[in-house]
Amino acid sequence: MKKLSAETWILAWCIAVFPPIWAVLAPYLNVDVGAVALICAGLYVTNGNKLVDAPKITIGFLLGDLWGWLAVNAMQNSSWNAEVTTFMTLFLLGGAAVIIAAMRFTEGHTSNDINFAGRKSS
Repeated sequence: MKKLSAETWILAWCIAVFPPIWAVLAPYLNVDVGAVALICAGLYVTNGNKLVDAPKITIGFLLGDLWGWLAVNAMQNSSWNAEVTTFMTLFLLGGAAVIIAAMRFTEGHTSNDINFAGRKSS
């Protein structure tokens, strides 16, 4: 069995303790976006905690807010069955988000340049 580093144990402890504490306390602090905050932090950490990428991630989150607003409004204003509306809205907007993100709108980047936790995708 591989011996785990102190860093791994500390990370495991922090992941085991802080998210549940936040999930329990957030509603008492009038924070309605506790789960979203945890997801955002998780994505940042998954990216390797690279400060240079923080502005890009932040812009992505802000665009995600707009995307979410579009989805909620589309679902609220639909006259279709709720399950069909939810599926179709998330299907269309989710697929479009992936396609738009893959386009990147900048030269020199291809879909093969995607990093995950600091490693090249295969």
